[in-house]
Amino acid sequence: MLRIEMLPAAHGDALWIEYGSQSKPRRILIDAGPINTYEAVFKRLKTATARRSDIDLFVITHIDTDHIDGAVVLLRDTALKLEFGDIWFNAWQQLAAETTDSYGPEQGEFVQSLINMQGRPWNRAFDGNAVVVPDTGPLPVVTLAEGAKVTLLSPGDRQLRRLRRNWESVVTDAGWTPGDARASLARLEARRAYEPPVHRETYAATDVYGTDNAVANGSSIAFVLDYQHLRCLFTGDAFADVLVAGLDRYAAAAGIQGHIEFDAVKLPHHGSMNNWSPELQQRVTSKNYLVSTSGARFRHPDKQTIELILDSEANKSALWFNYRSEFTKPWENLRRSSTANFISHYPSTTNSVILEL
Repeated sequence: MLRIEMLPAAHGDALWIEYGSQSKPRRILIDAGPINTYEAVFKRLKTATARRSDIDLFVITHIDTDHIDGAVVLLRDTALKLEFGDIWFNAWQQLAAETTDSYGPEQGEFVQSLINMQGRPWNRAFDGNAVVVPDTGPLPVVTLAEGAKVTLLSPGDRQLRRLRRNWESVVTDAGWTPGDARASLARLEARRAYEPPVHRETYAATDVYGTDNAVANGSSIAFVLDYQHLRCLFTGDAFADVLVAGLDRYAAAAGIQGHIEFDAVKLPHHGSMNNWSPELQQRVTSKNYLVSTSGARFRHPDKQTIELILDSEANKSALWFNYRSEFTKPWENLRRSSTANFISHYPSTTNSVILEL
């Protein structure tokens, strides 16, 4: 069993993954969305952890606020009493060790300080070092519980070097020194937006593909999850060319010729064409493509991305949207041809959409 749930995280990402036995599944959380959708993340985790407070892996892919803001609140929210087997996140602590040379380095400092203060396991699978793909040699592979396997595709050394330079500049300009936990936590206490809410029992483009060069997006942790006969691709907001390079190395190591067959692909950067490309499409084929966004802020997904997928897939595939909005409704009731049929799935309300594999 492998289940992927896209939580309603507005223009951001919050993915809840369960695999293994139905009675006691293993759990992975990827990102926690922006602040204004935290209540939905809390509600889902509260239900999931009512009997068990453990989450095997929490991946904070990168420091863009629509991925990391909810993580800051989550780590401060004692109502959940969460225990993590490991947290994957690249912060100043790893960047400073790994290199000598309106996104969120400040939020990255908050997360770094909270993890350290709380004594959480952090990048344990990487001996506390950066989650990074070396320029040469085998791709990093991490074996999770129940025999699931994660193969890292992004980020590379170059992306983390750029992130370090930007991180230092932003935090210094904000008035404190990177890695200064005392200053970071003092500033976090003063930021009321990151206070966990009082919980209640009821809850009321351009024409060029692959052109993203945002430093934070480039540092995204992206990986392939293999479990039994299933293979899924989780991309954060990673660059298209970095994903292409990583997938080529993955295919070579696995002896795969041509397309890599996936059971699910979470589109990078909410379906932006700046993070998808014909070259990337040539590397993958998937039964399911996941789009995590309401489209309200940046009008994602881009039509060009979805059309490229529809025109490229030879077999029946499904598009999964976690919002029905003016930006996602154009692909309702898809049926392209007798050899390339597509089905679109939407949540019935504003709740999550769940893919069962």
